[in-house]
Amino acid sequence: MATPQQPHDSTQPPYVAAVPPPYYYPIKPKKKKTWISVIVVIVLLAASFVALLEFSYFGLGFWTDVSFENDSGEEIKITPIGIVEGAEKIGPIFSIKKPSLFFSKPEKNTRFHLGVNDSIKITYDWDDQNLQFVIIEYPDEDIRILKLDGEMWENITYKEGGGCNPPDQDNYSIPPRSTLPPCPEILKPTINGEQVQVTDELISILTQL
Repeated sequence: MATPQQPHDSTQPPYVAAVPPPYYYPIKPKKKKTWISVIVVIVLLAASFVALLEFSYFGLGFWTDVSFENDSGEEIKITPIGIVEGAEKIGPIFSIKKPSLFFSKPEKNTRFHLGVNDSIKITYDWDDQNLQFVIIEYPDEDIRILKLDGEMWENITYKEGGGCNPPDQDNYSIPPRSTLPPCPEILKPTINGEQVQVTDELISILTQL
């Protein structure tokens, strides 16, 4: 026997099977590359620091150029020397300028070789040290000394001490050996880069050269 059908109730909505909502995978936000920003900042700060020191090195010193020409007629080695600011030591010019503070090797400051008629130019900071003498070495191991701007230094530095002054000339000639006095023994260590203590005895020797 057939089951009787129930009458349709028009007030009820038709049956619809439940459909699960769509699943959306969460989108992860991209991580900010803060480490790259930190590296960039560090590099910029380092570059600024180097640039500042380079500017100070080139722009704030009392730099001056001075040349030496070998007119002695023979090969020589020269060591420019002078009294350091404060008048306590005398030695090779230590503040010779390099092409760059960070990106070049230290400049040598002793025993510059000069062939006959050769010349050399150095740039140094005259506010740190006076340029007053040149020690000259010859192939036969004879050592002589040339006084630079003697009258000026005798009046200013040898007796009073302390101050520094620029050289009186920008070019100096190394004359023949016969015109130069022997280098005092007390100053010979300076050709090896040493500094010598300035004493009254040394001042007397320098003045008499």
